[in-house]
Amino acid sequence: MEKRFIIPMLAVCLAVVFLGTTISISAGASSSGGSKITKSLGVGESNSDLFAIPKGSTVMYLPGGVTEIYDSNNNLWMSIRDEDVGLVLTPKGLQKATKVFEVPNGALVTGATKGVTEVYGPEGDLIFKIVDNGETQGSNSTQLPSESVAPQVVWYGGWVEDAYAGQYNDVNYFFAQWNCPSKNTTLSSACALFPDVEGDGANGWINHYCIAQPVLQYNQNGQKQLNGQAWLVRDDNVSIHSGTTPVSVGNALRGAISENTDGYWWITFRNDTTSKVVWFKSNLMGHTHQEIDTALEGYNLNTNADLFGTCDFYNMVVWRNSVPYSVPWAGEVLASRTQFPGLAVNIFGSAHTQLATGH
Repeated sequence: MEKRFIIPMLAVCLAVVFLGTTISISAGASSSGGSKITKSLGVGESNSDLFAIPKGSTVMYLPGGVTEIYDSNNNLWMSIRDEDVGLVLTPKGLQKATKVFEVPNGALVTGATKGVTEVYGPEGDLIFKIVDNGETQGSNSTQLPSESVAPQVVWYGGWVEDAYAGQYNDVNYFFAQWNCPSKNTTLSSACALFPDVEGDGANGWINHYCIAQPVLQYNQNGQKQLNGQAWLVRDDNVSIHSGTTPVSVGNALRGAISENTDGYWWITFRNDTTSKVVWFKSNLMGHTHQEIDTALEGYNLNTNADLFGTCDFYNMVVWRNSVPYSVPWAGEVLASRTQFPGLAVNIFGSAHTQLATGH
């Protein structure tokens, strides 16, 4: 089965975008001056995960691989070329940092106009806007930038294995629990485990394909840490995620992708052991061409030691048109069993799948 979010490349192609929206530029507008953005864009204090932009900003993608950021008064705050932009690890692979955005808990990610994405805070205030006309095309890399890889080593990047079901046009709830499996946290590989709902975009993301997923991840942003985030990822290299919540091996986790009565999809990751939750909501995903998955993904993978230990997703619940549904899961291994012995997808019924990794 073809996975729409697997892009097994070892080079990143720069995005070239045309915009049809005009914003005034003030005299004396500044440029990046050679600074390098290596973290997700968002509002707040800059930290190890976030490159702070002004509240109310508009982020625009221009031809020739240029991103311009305007403040709330439409003054040019930054102009930066793709060569001055680093890569951020997402569930879709490595993406240019200017295409990845962090939103606060309870944020609303919406957009009534094709090519315009608006993010509002929990109090209803505009946090930032992305203007792209749906043309932020680019490619992803399976190579983490911090690695110096000998050419004779075979490195794998992408989905490793998954249980899947679909296609559907009426899934509106998917809930799963799992425990954080063992993970060697001294390695520079990156891994993610998650349930997800994939489907066609809606409203401002119409004519796109997207994936909503609460994600347990290791070494996101190269920090060799375990944490959880909620993600909404579009097929042309725009990714939205929540803040992070720490996770330790053995923690009890749960994730949900649910369409609530307000008409918005709520994407939620919860660490039950610590009672910490991260989430946001969006109306940019529709109901057509849907697939549901429980999946293991990774980058800079060479041996089984780079993977999470075997993981069980359990107590899973899926609704179609708000009616509980018995899921006919199927399994697939996408990475090489020769390179990664012991890979297997085991189905124990509608409510329980297992992604075995040989350890």
